[in-house]
Amino acid sequence: FGAYMGYITFAGLGVSIIFLILHLVAFVLVADLRNLSGKNLASLCIALLVAYSSFMAGQILKGTACFVVAIITYYSFLASFSWMLTMAFDVWRTLRLATAELRVSAGKQWRKFTIYSLWSWLAPAIILTSALLIETAPKNSIPDDIRPDFGVDSCWFGQRKALLIYFAIPLAVVMVLNALFFASAAHMVYSTTSTTRFTASAGTQRDFRLYIRLALVMGLTWTVGLIAGILDNEGLWYAFVALNTLQGLFIFLAFTCTEKVIRGLAGRNVDGRPLRPPSFSWSGASTDSTRKSHLGSDPGTTDTLY
Repeated sequence: FGAYMGYITFAGLGVSIIFLILHLVAFVLVADLRNLSGKNLASLCIALLVAYSSFMAGQILKGTACFVVAIITYYSFLASFSWMLTMAFDVWRTLRLATAELRVSAGKQWRKFTIYSLWSWLAPAIILTSALLIETAPKNSIPDDIRPDFGVDSCWFGQRKALLIYFAIPLAVVMVLNALFFASAAHMVYSTTSTTRFTASAGTQRDFRLYIRLALVMGLTWTVGLIAGILDNEGLWYAFVALNTLQGLFIFLAFTCTEKVIRGLAGRNVDGRPLRPPSFSWSGASTDSTRKSHLGSDPGTTDTLY
């Protein structure tokens, strides 16, 4: 689509990389961000940061280096899809426990995060391995149009059909699952806020609004991308590029520019140490709401919301 598309892409990627780094810095500095949901979001930021950086590097590389960068970019985007799905599942699961069983709690939850990490990093590796097996298969053993051709024409896929099989289809599956989690979460929030059996309904609504922001970051961008690919409409392609390359900014605005993060950064000494021990609050809810939501809960439960 010409030079303008390239300018928008590089400008957007540069902005996203800066804001992804800023979020990761906040993650390191603010203890309240280092719960399970915060670790999931930080992992998504790392995947996007690697994907964007390698994509930009691929614009000036050739040969073997271009092939390697194409693989890194592909894997990183797949990993970002996996982490998007993991975050959607984690929010849905936590809402289910909070609304159906009145269970919410804090904690770093390393065991759950380890399980999430194994899934979110290994599943893309399996898909990548499958693509590489096709890539390295002997000539004439498979149709050329399903061979990825990494790094041939650019530091990305060289075959449109292979891009559909190994990239668009996994993405579509993730988007469908995210939509199902979103619909289920919406039903739970609607059901609980219309009754009195869940005493922290205000907190639930606040968390669901965060989930809507997450769903927009996750789903809108790639939905536009899939539609643009089907219709091959220039306007949709520009919208997709703008949305996709600015995901880092959206994440920063939605999850970093919050009262909890600002309060955490403000409550630090010059040397970076906290002025007071961090305390847990359920998605920024008041202490009273948090206490209420724990009534009848299992003290050993370790579920958090964003």
